[in-house]
Amino acid sequence: MYDCVIIGAGHNGLVCAHQLAKRGWKILVLERRELVGGACVTENLWPGFKVSTASYLVSLLLPEVEQEMQLARHGYRVLPRNPSSFTPGTDGRSLLLGPDLKQNQEQIAQFSTRDAEQFPRYEAMLEKIAECLEPALIQTPPDLLPLPASWRSVGFRKKLRDTKTAYQLHQSLKQLGETIPEAIELL
Repeated sequence: MYDCVIIGAGHNGLVCAHQLAKRGWKILVLERRELVGGACVTENLWPGFKVSTASYLVSLLLPEVEQEMQLARHGYRVLPRNPSSFTPGTDGRSLLLGPDLKQNQEQIAQFSTRDAEQFPRYEAMLEKIAECLEPALIQTPPDLLPLPASWRSVGFRKKLRDTKTAYQLHQSLKQLGETIPEAIELL
């Protein structure tokens, strides 16, 4: 008998299974494919070519989670990608992005010089948002909207934990200052 069945052995399902098993739950993970990892796998889609099918998602896998799950010990490693993004257009043009800001601006300028000029500002905003939100990704989200009757029945420890988590998120978001509306629009 299992305490929980997780459908899908993608990176989210595997992390969830790990967290529940760590707390003593008996878990069954089901996956329809012959390999696990979901969007974070490298596959041989064509003979001789290995492709990371959607590996940009792996950037959301926090180092704390990698270490706790001892993923490197099990063969997990992230390879740097350059270029990191390729977007073909219907008119024959394409957008190729990587770690070099100037090269990215040149690529973007094919489509819009204004966007190319603004790209460093956009990148800086994304970095700032990521710095503010990343600490919240490792925490259990607070239960912010309980009904009044249910709030009275919730234990003091949970109320305190939820309040602390909400406060920490608030403090992180305050770092965005006057750019909060832009950050919310960007997200």
